[in-house]
Amino acid sequence: MSVFPRTLRLAVLGACGLGLVLGLASCGSEADNKGSFRMIQASPDLAPVNFLVDGVALRSAIEYKGGPGFLSVTPKTYTFAVEAILPDENGLPVTEPVIEPVAQAIAEGREYTLITLGKASVADAAPNDTDALRPLVIENLIEDVPAGNARLQLVHAAPDVPAVVDIYLTAVPVAPGVLPDLSTQTPIAQVTYGAQPAPRQLVQTGTYIIRITLPGSTVPVFQSNNIGLNNGNDLLIVAVDNNLVGPAPISLSISSGFRGFFTPVGTAELLDKDTLTNLRVVQVSPDAPTMNILGTRPQEPAIPPSTVLPPLREVTFATALNYLDFTGYVSTFPDTYSLRGVRTADPTATTPLFTVFPNPTPLALGQRATLFVIGLALTTPSTFDPLVLPDEIRSVFGEGKLRIVDASLAAGVVDVYILKAGTSIADVSPTLQNLSSRLATPYLPLFPQDYRVTFTTAGTKTVLAAVDIAATSGTVQTAILVDAPRPDATSDGKPPAVLLLNDLAS
Repeated sequence: MSVFPRTLRLAVLGACGLGLVLGLASCGSEADNKGSFRMIQASPDLAPVNFLVDGVALRSAIEYKGGPGFLSVTPKTYTFAVEAILPDENGLPVTEPVIEPVAQAIAEGREYTLITLGKASVADAAPNDTDALRPLVIENLIEDVPAGNARLQLVHAAPDVPAVVDIYLTAVPVAPGVLPDLSTQTPIAQVTYGAQPAPRQLVQTGTYIIRITLPGSTVPVFQSNNIGLNNGNDLLIVAVDNNLVGPAPISLSISSGFRGFFTPVGTAELLDKDTLTNLRVVQVSPDAPTMNILGTRPQEPAIPPSTVLPPLREVTFATALNYLDFTGYVSTFPDTYSLRGVRTADPTATTPLFTVFPNPTPLALGQRATLFVIGLALTTPSTFDPLVLPDEIRSVFGEGKLRIVDASLAAGVVDVYILKAGTSIADVSPTLQNLSSRLATPYLPLFPQDYRVTFTTAGTKTVLAAVDIAATSGTVQTAILVDAPRPDATSDGKPPAVLLLNDLAS
């Protein structure tokens, strides 16, 4: 299957591979480190970006909350720039500068962090708004962390959160102690959106919890699980807009310092302790009976001295689903689930209509997924072949996202045309070729406009089904090719049709 390309993804180059262009120092110990820099992409609605140094793409297609770790360089003035990768009207990736180039002198013995702040949508509508895209450059001295300590620096880069927040770092008490109420605590930092952070702080090694509150409140809007701060940890902690599952408005993007004993690996994300996972169900089996969808988590062991196993932990993801019904996203605990479909009329039957293979299915922390119930029930044996796909959560300014899923058994192998509304398929090549049942594309970036998506028999212009799609900026949608209903075993499922879903709906 040939697929409409997402981006022009340049090779990710190692620091040493760029020595001739950037004058990088050798990639060895800290003794070789003359100066260093890194970049973090903290704009929640910005397309993947290239990070340019002196006009060269040092890192490509950096996603939100990502960025390379520190790279050591020869001291001099460098020009840093950030360009977004967006689709043009022909579906080809183009790059567009998103912040003014920053000329930064890199001094010996100092480290620099460039953070892309703000929102692309605000930058377009109100370029002088404080939430518009802009760079923040943080400068620190390169120095070791004293033994027995970790070092932290905290930055507020979440444009959808109030401008000032308090951050608390609390040592985890020895059981059976409980965390102290924040009304009795002093913040480790009060941080302002987009401002230079306070100097780095030393904390003793140990196990801690991070809590964040909004102005005038001691009720956390973010609380981490236990985190271990180990000897020599040197962490930049950036509060960013949470674009994953859950009510917490903030997550934390964490980048480690550049030390002789540490290999920089970019950023990691810390989520709120109550972050769940979401599953949506789409019933696209055209002859299946009304069904419920259930999920069972792994069996928990008995609690000594008892040998009796506790009840299985079961979640109902859907009830009374008929053909072309779909649920909203159902929240549950991140885990591996044994998913199965049962008849609504007989939900306790020994043999379910289907189980999802492979079994069990991981439902990941903070992520969304969709179970597509694909196959036939009236054949002997039934041909259920469910499909679980990860879903996109983040909307991007300047593009619409569209995923194509083939759930039709009757259509056979198909080609897909994704064309501007009003464009004939007669004289153009298909956007996608040779898509067959149970295959899906990744999310394809589309120039914001109206489209006609047409499915044809592979290698021909014979139209099987079509749908109009408004792929406006920030939209995320899934188009599913489905059979006509099959009320009995003589039905052939023709002609197919298209079911369109809004993947940003709750």
